[in-house]
Amino acid sequence: STLKIVDVSKDKWFQQFDIDFLQITTDYDINKIEVKTDRLADKTGNMVYEIWADKRTHSKGCFEKTEADYIFYYLINTRMLYIFNTKELREWVLKHTNNLKQTDMGDNAFGFVIRLSDLKDISTRIKL
Repeated sequence: STLKIVDVSKDKWFQQFDIDFLQITTDYDINKIEVKTDRLADKTGNMVYEIWADKRTHSKGCFEKTEADYIFYYLINTRMLYIFNTKELREWVLKHTNNLKQTDMGDNAFGFVIRLSDLKDISTRIKL
């Protein structure tokens, strides 16, 4: 159960680890959360999992770089929130890499297109 949520999104130290919020539980555990928003996934049913932010320099994409424990993936238009355990999401992508459609994302970014419905077993969905 949650005791407190701390917004660290403007804190430079947390920004380097791609962490937006800290959840402090009633047991005084701390969960690190990264929030991503998407306007297109509402229409396409897909999310793009960024592997490389820049293929040329091999700088990691947001999903690979974050040190958050959880990724909150929010679909703006339908107000649907998907909650992923970061480690489980990465393992799922690694396991399914050969079956995923690759996509170039501009500015030399690269990732995979993933149907959100394919992630139902590793996500929690909440309508806000």
